[in-house]
Formats: sequence, structure tokens, C-alpha cells
Amino acid sequence: MKNGLKTITLTFLGLAVLFGGLFVYEVKKEHRYTPKTAEIVIDNEDIIKNAFIIKDGVMPSFNLAEHLSFISDVENGTAKLETTKKVFGFYECEINRVYDEYNPVITYRVSDESVAAINESGIVSAKSKGETVITVTADDFSIDIPITVYRGVQTAELEQNVVLLKGESKELLKLEEYDLFLSEFYSSDEKVAVVNQSGTVTAVSKGKAGIYTYNGDEKIYTQVTVKQPVESVSASNITLYKGESTALKVSYKPTNADYGTGFTYKVADTSIASVSGNSISAVNVGETVVTVISGNGINAQAKITVLNPPKATPKVKTISKSEYESYSGEKYSDSSPYAAYFTITFDYPVLNFRINYVKDNFTSKKPGDAIYKNANVAADSPLYFAICLNESDVLYTRGFYYTNKDGSQKYYALHVSGNDGSVLFTAY
Repeated sequence: MKNGLKTITLTFLGLAVLFGGLFVYEVKKEHRYTPKTAEIVIDNEDIIKNAFIIKDGVMPSFNLAEHLSFISDVENGTAKLETTKKVFGFYECEINRVYDEYNPVITYRVSDESVAAINESGIVSAKSKGETVITVTADDFSIDIPITVYRGVQTAELEQNVVLLKGESKELLKLEEYDLFLSEFYSSDEKVAVVNQSGTVTAVSKGKAGIYTYNGDEKIYTQVTVKQPVESVSASNITLYKGESTALKVSYKPTNADYGTGFTYKVADTSIASVSGNSISAVNVGETVVTVISGNGINAQAKITVLNPPKATPKVKTISKSEYESYSGEKYSDSSPYAAYFTITFDYPVLNFRINYVKDNFTSKKPGDAIYKNANVAADSPLYFAICLNESDVLYTRGFYYTNKDGSQKYYALHVSGNDGSVLFTAY
């Protein structure tokens, strides 16, 4: 019996020693754990969104890694080890927990490398306008970060020194080609030019205005000059004698137009009239039209009538000495004390008019002289004379002649009537 009790006691002691040994073993055993990434945090998403704007052809780069934080499952509490462990269901003991150093394995991948590239250090480089996704993987955890590469508007790409006519519109740039961080478009003077939010400017009135917007802090600016075009043209009808030339009279509105004021001219029938610059020359008898065209395409027509040249008929009129002296225009006197006072007028223009046998007949005209050889006289323009006509009582010692527009010449003799002193003239 005693031997049996001793055996039981020893057995329990042995078990206790065995269990105790197991217990001690479990307490001293280290439980090691290698942390893994459980979360990736982006510290400022707006910086990443706005980091890729291509300007002046420079492709931007960005260090994405500097804006990422990697959190392990230990740090955020997702890796919870048991604090106790049961041994054969009877005993519990604390486990000696040991964590390895947290060093995540990080990789980067770009879905579209034509838009952007990223190196192993996390530096993203833009390549072209577009969208792509960068996948960041740390251990077994991944996130996708969308990246957009923008093409920003530059002042150099905005058409500079735009010139428009009043009422014209022009698209300063094609917005669909850009990704814009722009403010609204503005005009410095909406009385001159206005601009809509699509970048189309419309000329309102003559003047200059600045059109501008902002790309971030950069002011993008161009100057618009609005010119006033010719809006209407008119030309006067003209009548010419065959062989004559004259300038065509043209007017336009508004009178302050600074565009389109250069005119061209086109005669419909060049066998009747020809044009050189704005000078119309009569070629043959008849009628035609000349079209006047402004520099901005506004046109008008004028009728051209060409007539056979008429033969002028002279009219000699006796006037008083006082009328002659009071006349303030050009007049001729030979300083004779026996001068007769008279005027000569033609009903049509004449060429080469001259007085025969008078002072300065064969010399150039002098100040105060009224008529000299080869003078052209307009219709209804009287010529004033105070000259001696009957020198030494001999008639027909003074005379005049002229050439008609048709080339014929006429000669007349002048003398004073012995009856009343009036001036007479006779064709010869």
C-alpha cells in the first residue's frame, strides 16, 4: 500500500515536473511576427492633382514617394497576437512576443507609360497630355492613384496683336487642345471688344483693348486692335468729252474709317472709257459704268457719259474802267492810255488761248498778266483785259485765237467801234 501511494505520489510529481517544464518552455519561447503594410496614406491629394501641367514644352516631374505614408498592420492594430496560451487545457501563460523591423517592399507601376513614367524611387515624370493610373504596392497592399497630365495655356500660344474689323469675331485659341486652370476671360475695354468664356473675341468699335486670363498666377494677355471698316461707298456720275480725263470723285462712310479706304476701279466697257488709278479717260462717245471697290469689298457704281467735244463760241463784252479796276482776280493790262476795257468768255472749255500782238505774247506769263500763250480756259470763266485795240487808227491789229476740244482752231480780230467805243470781234 505504501509502495502504491509512493508510486502515485511520484507519478504526480513527475507529471507536475513535466507540466511545469512545459509551462516554463512556453513562457520562454519567443513568438516572432513580421509586420506587413495595412494602409497607404496620401498626405495631399490636391498637390498630386495639380502637379502635372506642361508649360513652355517643359515636362514636369514630381516625387510621389514624399507624399505617401505606409502603415503596418502592427501600427494600426490589425495584427493582434494572443497574449496567453493554454497548455493542455489546464494552464495559461503569457507569450513573449517579438516583432521584426517594419520595412515594406514598395513597387510602382504606371498603366499608360505614354502619359507618365515613374522610377523605383517614386519620381513621376510627365510625358504627354492625358490620363493614367499609378499603382503603388507595399507588401501585399495596393492603391491606385489617378494622374492627369495637363497642357497649360501659355501667352506664347495665345495669338498676339490681333487685328479685327468692327463686327468681326475670332477664336483666340482652341480650348479643346488644352487642359486649363484658367480664370474667366476679361476685356480691358468692352466698348472696343468683348470676349466670351470660350476664348472668342468680338470687335465692337474702333480702338484697342486687352484680352486676358490667368493660368494660376500667370497672366495670359493679348492686345486686340479694332479697325473701323468702310461701310458704304458712293461715286459721282461724270460726263466727259472725247479725249478728256478727270478724277472720279468717291466718298465713303463712316468718315473715320481706317480700313478699306484704298479703292480699286473697273470700267465695264473699256472701248468707251479707260481708268488708271482713279483717273477716267474718255475714249469714244457712249455710256458705260465704273465700279468702285473699297479695300474691304464694299462697292458702288457711277455712270460715265462720253460726248463729242463741242465747238466753243466766244463772247466779248465791253466793261467800264471802274469795273475792270474793281475786279480782284487775275487780269491783263498793256498800260495804254487808250485802253479798251472788256472781257472774253467761252461757253465751252478751250485750249491754247492767246491774244495776238500784245505785250509778253512770246514770253512767259508775269505776275499780274491775265493771259499768255497756250492758256487753257474753262467754260464761263471771263478773262479781263485793258488793252489798246486800234493802234495808229489801223483796225484788226489785235486778235485772239484758241483750239476747240475737237482740235479745230478759231481766229478772231478785235477792234473798237468808231461809233460808240464798244469792243467788236470778227472771225477770220
